[in-house]
Amino acid sequence: MPGYLVALYLTTAPLGEARNEVWTAHLEELRPFPDLFNPIARGTGLAEVIVQV
Repeated sequence: MPGYLVALYLTTAPLGEARNEVWTAHLEELRPFPDLFNPIARGTGLAEVIVQV
Protein backbone atom coordinates (compact mmCIF):
# COMPACT_ATOMS: atom_id res chain seq x y z
CA MET A 1 0.00 0.00 0.00
CA PRO A 2 2.72 2.60 0.72
CA GLY A 3 3.82 2.42 -2.91
CA TYR A 4 0.37 3.44 -4.05
CA LEU A 5 0.38 6.39 -1.68
CA VAL A 6 3.74 7.58 -2.98
CA ALA A 7 2.39 7.30 -6.54
CA LEU A 8 -0.68 9.29 -5.49
CA TYR A 9 1.56 11.95 -3.94
CA LEU A 10 3.52 12.23 -7.20
CA THR A 11 0.29 12.39 -9.21
CA THR A 12 -0.94 15.33 -7.13
CA ALA A 13 2.06 17.48 -8.15
CA PRO A 14 -0.18 19.87 -10.16
CA LEU A 15 -1.75 20.96 -6.86
CA GLY A 16 1.50 22.70 -5.95
CA GLU A 17 3.12 23.11 -2.57
CA ALA A 18 -0.22 23.30 -0.73
CA ARG A 19 -0.53 19.52 -1.06
CA ASN A 20 2.44 19.08 1.28
CA GLU A 21 0.44 20.41 4.23
CA VAL A 22 -2.15 17.69 3.82
CA TRP A 23 0.41 14.96 3.16
CA THR A 24 2.61 16.01 6.09
CA ALA A 25 -0.39 15.93 8.44
CA HIS A 26 -1.27 12.45 7.21
CA LEU A 27 2.31 11.28 7.65
CA GLU A 28 2.32 12.49 11.25
CA GLU A 29 -0.73 10.32 11.90
CA LEU A 30 1.21 7.33 10.54
CA ARG A 31 4.37 7.99 12.59
CA PRO A 32 3.44 5.32 15.21
CA PHE A 33 3.44 2.75 12.37
CA PRO A 34 7.00 2.75 10.98
CA ASP A 35 6.25 0.01 8.43
CA LEU A 36 3.83 2.40 6.72
CA PHE A 37 5.46 5.69 7.67
CA ASN A 38 8.99 4.96 6.45
CA PRO A 39 8.26 4.02 2.81
CA ILE A 40 5.93 6.99 2.40
CA ALA A 41 8.34 9.40 4.10
CA ARG A 42 11.18 8.09 1.94
CA GLY A 43 9.12 8.27 -1.26
CA THR A 44 7.75 11.75 -0.70
CA GLY A 45 10.70 13.34 1.07
CA LEU A 46 8.32 15.10 3.47
CA ALA A 47 9.73 13.64 6.69
CA GLU A 48 12.81 11.90 7.97
CA VAL A 49 12.65 8.12 8.08
CA ILE A 50 12.34 6.59 11.55
CA VAL A 51 15.40 4.52 12.41
CA GLN A 52 14.35 1.32 14.12
CA VAL A 53 16.75 -0.22 16.59
